[in-house]
Amino acid sequence: LAQQAASEPRAPSACPQATETLYRPPLPTPGFVPRPPAGATIVEPRRLLGATPGYPSASKRCREQGKVTNTYCVTAEGEVENVQVIISSGFARLDNAILAWATRDRHTPGAVNGFPRLYCGLHEEHAFEIERTTDGGPAL
Repeated sequence: LAQQAASEPRAPSACPQATETLYRPPLPTPGFVPRPPAGATIVEPRRLLGATPGYPSASKRCREQGKVTNTYCVTAEGEVENVQVIISSGFARLDNAILAWATRDRHTPGAVNGFPRLYCGLHEEHAFEIERTTDGGPAL
């Protein structure tokens, strides 16, 4: 009977273990697509002030922490597109929180000779860290 119980599949843990990052690719070089002509007047896109990414409640409960690095493009309308996680936090919930937040973010569009243009290769790093209470213990 004990041998039978050991061979039965176990239910997945509610709190997953962090996955190890085996490869850290180089960050892309930001720039306009297509590349502007030599001598053009360029204005790079700027992030407008907005909300910060939300910390998923399940991640807090499971004490998941980590840094997520993502890359993205800013359209001629200032919208964020083609968001990709370049370096994972090790936790899918945290990575997905960044992807969801980034797609709602807004920027001033980049411009070449006064005309708005697509700008890609921007990147950002966000750290998810469990806050500590005044007694040094973790806050939930």
